[in-house]
Amino acid sequence: MVVLEHIPESNPQRVLISTESLHCDVMVAIMEQSQDLKSLINFTKASPNAFRIFHANQGIVLKRLLNRLLGASLPIAVARLEASRADWKPTRPLKYDDVDASKYNYKLVNFCNHYLADQAIKLQVPASYFTIESAFELWSFHEVVSHSVYGLNHYMRTQHPSKIRWRTHHTEYHTLTNELEKDRISKMLYITEIVSILLPIRYGPVNLANPTNSLERDKNWESFWVYFAPWEFCQYMEMQRVLSLSLHSREFCDFIMLSHVGQKLQGISATLVGEGYGPQRIRHLYEVITLQAGLRNLMPWMPGIRPYPPVRMGVGPTAFDIATELIENPKILHWSRCRSIQLNHDPVTNEYKNIWLKGSRKLYGSEEYSLDISHIVDKYTDLDEGPLASWLFDLLRWGERNGPHFHWLRDDGDYGMTSFWCQCRWDWEFKPLMPPISTMKRDASTHVLTNDNQIIVRE
Repeated sequence: MVVLEHIPESNPQRVLISTESLHCDVMVAIMEQSQDLKSLINFTKASPNAFRIFHANQGIVLKRLLNRLLGASLPIAVARLEASRADWKPTRPLKYDDVDASKYNYKLVNFCNHYLADQAIKLQVPASYFTIESAFELWSFHEVVSHSVYGLNHYMRTQHPSKIRWRTHHTEYHTLTNELEKDRISKMLYITEIVSILLPIRYGPVNLANPTNSLERDKNWESFWVYFAPWEFCQYMEMQRVLSLSLHSREFCDFIMLSHVGQKLQGISATLVGEGYGPQRIRHLYEVITLQAGLRNLMPWMPGIRPYPPVRMGVGPTAFDIATELIENPKILHWSRCRSIQLNHDPVTNEYKNIWLKGSRKLYGSEEYSLDISHIVDKYTDLDEGPLASWLFDLLRWGERNGPHFHWLRDDGDYGMTSFWCQCRWDWEFKPLMPPISTMKRDASTHVLTNDNQIIVRE
C-alpha cells in the first residue's frame, strides 16, 4: 500500500521528480492514502500532474479518503453537515410560535428519509457531493468527535474505579473500549449534534393535562427516532446523562451559573419549573442546555477532555448564548415546550412503546404493547446483542422485578454508558454482570407492557 506522508508546503521539488510521469490510476491511489486533507492539498500544490488529476477526480478521491478517515461515521457525518446547512432548521434565538408544526414535520421526515435511512449506516450521496469545502467541514467536525470519544472512553474506564472493582472484579479487559464501542459512541455524538440543530424544542399542540396523550405527542421527535433502533435511543439517553453531569463541573458553574445571566435564569426557572427542590431546577437547566448546545460547545466540559481550551468552537450558540436566549424567551423553559432528557423510567418507556412496540386494544378498551422484538431485530445482520441486552434490561425492569437478592451492573446509576458495551463484556465467565440475553428474550415473549407502563404476564 502506498501511503502519502505529510508533505510540507515549501520545497516541493523532490515530489515533482517522482510524480509527474505517474499514471492517473496510480496518482488517484496515492492521493486516497493521504494522511489527511491538508497533506492531500499540499500534494496537489506540489505537483502539476497531481493538481490536474485531482480536479478531474475530486469527488472520487475525497469520498474514498473520507471513507478511510471517518470510517463508519461518514454517513451520519454527512447527515450532520446537511442538518447544519438546512435553511428550514429552527432559527436563533429559538421561538416556538413562529413554526408551522405540520410543515416542519414534513421537512424533517424528508430529511430523515434522505440522510438517515437504514439507521444512518449507508451513504446516501453521490461522489460529486464531496468538494473541498464539504470535505473540510466533515473532517474538522469529525476531529471534534474523535477528541470527545477519547474523553468519554477515559470516563468509561475510570468512573468510580473502587466501586467497580469491588462489585464486578473487573479486569483491564472490561475497561478497554474496543473499536465497535468507539463507533457507537461516535454515532451518538453525531446524533447529539443533529438533535441540537433540528429538534431543540417542541412544536405543535401540547396537552398540558396529559403530554403523552397519543393524539398530541411530539410528532417531530417520533418521526426522527423511528429511523434508529430502540437500544440506540437507550445509548442517547445515557450520553445525555453523561454530558449533563459534566456541566456540573466547577468551571461551567463559574462560567454560567454564577454569572448574572445564570442567576437570573435560575430565578425564571423557579417560576416555570416549580419552586421545589433547588438542585432539581438546576438539573433541569443543565439538561436543557445540554440538549441545545451541540457537541462543539459541550466539549470543553466533557470528562477526560479538560484542559481542552473552553473557547468558542464553531458558529453555533454557546452555552452562554443559550442561557441568554432562555431569559429572552422564558416560556421555552416550561416542561411543555423545552426538550430535556430525563432518565425517569416512565417517560423513557413512553418513548419505547410509542415508537417501537406494537400495540393491541383489549376487549374493554385498554391497550397493551407486545414485547416481541423480532420485528426490530430482524432488520439487522450480524447484530451484537450487548446494547440489545441493556435495552431489554431497562424495558423489562429486570433489576426491579427480579431484584432485591441480585445486583446487576446495569442497576448501578453511578456507572454510565454500559449500553455501549459489546456482548462479550456482559458474558464474563467468572461473574455474570447481567442476566443472559436468552433469559430476557424469553421474559419479553411472556410479558406485555400496559398503557400505564406496567409489565404484566401475557394472557
